[in-house]
Amino acid sequence: MIRVLPGHVVDRIAAGEVVERPASVAKELVENALDAGATEVSVEFASGGVERLEVADDGMGMDGDEALLALERHATSKIESESDLLSVGTFGFRGEALPSIASVSRMTLLSRARGASSGTSIRIEGGRILERSPAGVPEGTRVRIEDLFFNTPARLKFLKTERTETARLLEIIRHLALTHPCVAFSALRDGVEIFSYAVVQEEGERVSQVMSRLDLHGFVGSAGGLTVRGYLAGPASARAGAGGLVLLVNGRPVTDRSLAGSIAAAHEGILPPGRYPQGVVYMEVPHGMVDVNVHPQKRELRFSDPRAVTGVLYRTVSGWARSAPWTRPAGTYAMAVGVAEPAHGLARAPAPPGRVPGTQAPAPDDAPVPDMPLLGTRQETAFSSLEVIGQVLGTFIVCEGPDRMVIVDQHAAAERVTFERLRDEWRTGSVPSQLLLVPQRIEMDPVRAALVEENEGLLGAFGIGADVSGPEVVTVREVPALLSGVDPERLLEAVLDELQSSRGRLETLAEQVLSTMACHASIRGGDAMDVEAGHALLTALDRVDWAHHCPHGRPVSFEIPRSELERRLGRRG
Repeated sequence: MIRVLPGHVVDRIAAGEVVERPASVAKELVENALDAGATEVSVEFASGGVERLEVADDGMGMDGDEALLALERHATSKIESESDLLSVGTFGFRGEALPSIASVSRMTLLSRARGASSGTSIRIEGGRILERSPAGVPEGTRVRIEDLFFNTPARLKFLKTERTETARLLEIIRHLALTHPCVAFSALRDGVEIFSYAVVQEEGERVSQVMSRLDLHGFVGSAGGLTVRGYLAGPASARAGAGGLVLLVNGRPVTDRSLAGSIAAAHEGILPPGRYPQGVVYMEVPHGMVDVNVHPQKRELRFSDPRAVTGVLYRTVSGWARSAPWTRPAGTYAMAVGVAEPAHGLARAPAPPGRVPGTQAPAPDDAPVPDMPLLGTRQETAFSSLEVIGQVLGTFIVCEGPDRMVIVDQHAAAERVTFERLRDEWRTGSVPSQLLLVPQRIEMDPVRAALVEENEGLLGAFGIGADVSGPEVVTVREVPALLSGVDPERLLEAVLDELQSSRGRLETLAEQVLSTMACHASIRGGDAMDVEAGHALLTALDRVDWAHHCPHGRPVSFEIPRSELERRLGRRG
């Protein structure tokens, strides 16, 4: 039964604006449908949801009086007393959504209670009820929103492009579909179906429906009354930032840095710092341990014992990650790491027997500097003056200098050279590009595709020519001339990671993007390097600034003086 909450309960509710964009409208309406026991939810929209957004369900519906009451603020059937806020088991509970949406749109509410002979139609404009009448409608509820923000045009200025708003709206629906595998979901844009998820019995089946592009692997664990179930992809699909990781707590999609951080930390030694796996993680937490009354849109939570929650999550994911498919011997799982062709005309060496190329995570950016001195810190010796002796461990160039031995990390050195060249080009206007002989089409989730459209000009300045050629398809036509050997898809995905996670100034963003591009274009550990190529790389180092560190801060080289070698080997002068 819908009722208006008493004042002392209203005072305890986290207040705030629940309508930011069409996606937030869709979220509230779909959540209402799920709370009403729907077995089928349909979402139709036009113009990114601004012109029209319609959510229909076959839930319990409402009679005429309940429908009117639902349009009043803080009228809800989900809670009755202040104590109910401590054990909320539904999506909604504040009674704010419908009146908030109605106040900034033209709304038509159609509903018919189960078993009722007829339904009700209510038209509202800007929060004002224009008409109420009987209606012959199916059991359930249909809410049609038109001209969102028509009476608050300033809000329209804060919306993104139609493609971006569409992508955000679809993302919300997909995330909610993950919470209820036993409910059928469909989404239509301008009458054309975008996706349809049939009813399934297992959540893993729904995860496969929603995240069909990813090769996911499942796990489960529990302790202290908490349960963790997850479906994660391998390191090859990892991203900078948690944008590809969906977290659900007690069936509610949430944004929680501590939970995402625990999952990333559980991949220590598998993923480099700052990178997160893609996939879905479900957590079941006793209601008494979690407070959902924190954020107006219920995206954030507060745990009574956060260390216990993150600890169970970390131990579960960590234990599984170390026996996951990608940790098996070579041949059982192929990682697409190190996709760039080696720079400087070097040939790629075959991987040593029994090893998977590229599985070793690079050292963290804040790794301690070796206690051996960096080249040049004691004597101003040019890299090009060193005599290249050879390569060891497929990664390090061994050189001889005046009265010392010098070890050079070939990837760090090549990365610094490439970065400086790219940065010089960026600062002179834009990075020169090279047309691909055959443009590469890339399937991409709508949110990432929208990111390409929003940043098409910026990507072009980085030498990447890419455009959106479908709702979930991006075509790469040009890559930076210096990076002509890279895999366009891996390059674009890496740059999008930086764009998605960066909130800094353009200059800072450029440094991050260019360093990522340089990393993908540079020779890596495991690439063969002969003496001639090694010397060419050292000569190139002498032409750039900050040659002693890669763009991420790792040292390029260190020296071992002859006196130290003699001391270690027991020789006396």
